Amino acid sequence: MSESPRPAEASTGLHILQIGYDDSVFESGNGSDTIERQKAYWREIDRVRPGSSLTLIVITKKSQAKEFRAGEVCFVPVLRTAKYLLPFSLFRTLARIHRSSPIHVIATQTVQEEAWVSAVFARLNGLRVIGQVHYDLFSPAAQREIFGQGLAGSLRRRLTFWVLPRLYAVRVVAKGIRDEVVKQNLNRNVSVIPVPVPMLRSEAPQSARDAPESPTILFVGRLVPSKRLDTWLQVAARVAAMDPRVRFEIVGDGPLKASLVDQAARLGLTENVTFRGTLPYAALPDAYRASTLFLLTSAHEGFGRVAVEAYAQQVPVVATRTVGSQDIVVHGETGFLHEEGDIAGIAESVMTLIRDDGLRRRMATGGNAFVRREFDPDEVSRHWSLLLANTAEEVKPRFILPPLRATWKRWQKLSSTRYSLLRALEYERLQGLRLQGRVLDAGGGASSSYHQLLTVDGTIDGVNLSANEKPAIVADLNRPLPVTSNSYDHVLSFNTLEHVEHDTKAVDELLRVLRPGGTFHIAIPFFHHAHASPSDFHRHTAEWWANTLGSRPVAKDSLKVEPLVWSPMASAYSVLEFSLPFRWLLKKLVMLQAMVSQAFWARGSDRLPENLFSGRYRAYALGFYVTGRKLSGIDEVATAGQG
Repeated sequence: MSESPRPAEASTGLHILQIGYDDSVFESGNGSDTIERQKAYWREIDRVRPGSSLTLIVITKKSQAKEFRAGEVCFVPVLRTAKYLLPFSLFRTLARIHRSSPIHVIATQTVQEEAWVSAVFARLNGLRVIGQVHYDLFSPAAQREIFGQGLAGSLRRRLTFWVLPRLYAVRVVAKGIRDEVVKQNLNRNVSVIPVPVPMLRSEAPQSARDAPESPTILFVGRLVPSKRLDTWLQVAARVAAMDPRVRFEIVGDGPLKASLVDQAARLGLTENVTFRGTLPYAALPDAYRASTLFLLTSAHEGFGRVAVEAYAQQVPVVATRTVGSQDIVVHGETGFLHEEGDIAGIAESVMTLIRDDGLRRRMATGGNAFVRREFDPDEVSRHWSLLLANTAEEVKPRFILPPLRATWKRWQKLSSTRYSLLRALEYERLQGLRLQGRVLDAGGGASSSYHQLLTVDGTIDGVNLSANEKPAIVADLNRPLPVTSNSYDHVLSFNTLEHVEHDTKAVDELLRVLRPGGTFHIAIPFFHHAHASPSDFHRHTAEWWANTLGSRPVAKDSLKVEPLVWSPMASAYSVLEFSLPFRWLLKKLVMLQAMVSQAFWARGSDRLPENLFSGRYRAYALGFYVTGRKLSGIDEVATAGQG
């Protein structure tokens, strides 16, 4: 049986979920860099929010891939068998994980398929999504490569540009991409966070190597159309014609290898060009150090990691002017930039660096200092981790609970009561409430019917403006109470504060007379119709109660605002329930409909899931049940310790 992520709700930590494609993590004994990178992200997140956990969903074609855990990071495979089934399997996996351990934020590797699915899932579950753009989104060549062509390509492009404004934040790897996203008003919350380059963690060579007898021009990367290695070989041919000593090395593999070997032969470069194939990452530093300069002729680059790696080994770069290379190569200072296809200009810059050893050394040294300053991998990882943590922190549920789920047992009881639906829901929350010590009932009296629902081991004093209610204290809640501070263990208020004109002052008074560590229990109408007694002043939202009490001396971990609602339709019925014929039957039918519908999308929990549907339910709350604990010395010490 697969291991589920640790429940994030068990602590104050966050549960971050990322979606990626590097399925090398499922190869046994691999020691994948992705595993270590995810663990580094978790450590940084856990540093700012102890108790956090991280889940990485990996989209893979490896049917043998199994879920596993490395420390506090859980790696979950999603099998990509049929192309058009991925959205369904990904959505199902997100739902399973969210049920087991509520997710606080989702970060997608791209803004394509997994971002589209995540955006829909987030919309339904009240979450936020961070999408990542690792390529030049606005390059026509990149769009053809990423989206494809024809009708399918056009649809994928449209969906990508549809999802961008719907993401809470976007991470891009180059300033030019950020500027264009903002300029086209696709998203305003855009962060430039380059790709971490592990090679920058190792010490750099003390200086650029001397010019060798046979200068070497290097390329590292995939042999794919976007790298424009046909242009690279044409530059090589021009350089070789000017200096036959120059050697050319291509490190990497890909679908174009055979055609590139043929092109090199046609250009007469068979003796000059070496195709070395793919090298292990640990062997790449030696390949860079053995070269004279690095040549990159890509049609588009989102970042240009290989250029950073070259500078990390004191090797200057000549590159085409892509959005990525412009952030890495300072033209004329650390290397040279040229427009795509400028074969003659690129070849001339290569020859300039071969001929001028002093210039080559200065550019290599300057480039090394620049990339180590601008692209420090630990700093890059920290920025990404903080973006994840900060976004998750903003959406971490606070104070306002989802409504209780409609169940058969609740339907049987609540649909049969003679009370209004609001009062039935309120009585349900008060039923069995155990209170010890002195209780102050603000708005109640000796004859209050709801007292029979409570179990009070002590005394209960009512405070009311009307002496007819036989309160222990006759007083106006609009004014200071004739009660000593910190004198009650519990405060109760049942459908009263809406009748108090200065209700915030009344709240302050109730907290004043409550002892530190004492609890309050407030039932208050919202959607329910006005009921003057003698006047009806207020209908506050759940957010108002959360903000009002959250800004007062209330222990933050105790404050809960629970919407009292069965369903939007039931709330609409409740407004008219006492004026309708056959109301007992209508009430049962309306409430039955909600119970049946929730059986399909809200099963498995006592409360509705924190999603779009429960958000709509909350908007039709007949009232709220607000509970919490007055701040005590113990709470203050705990808060100081967390700070």
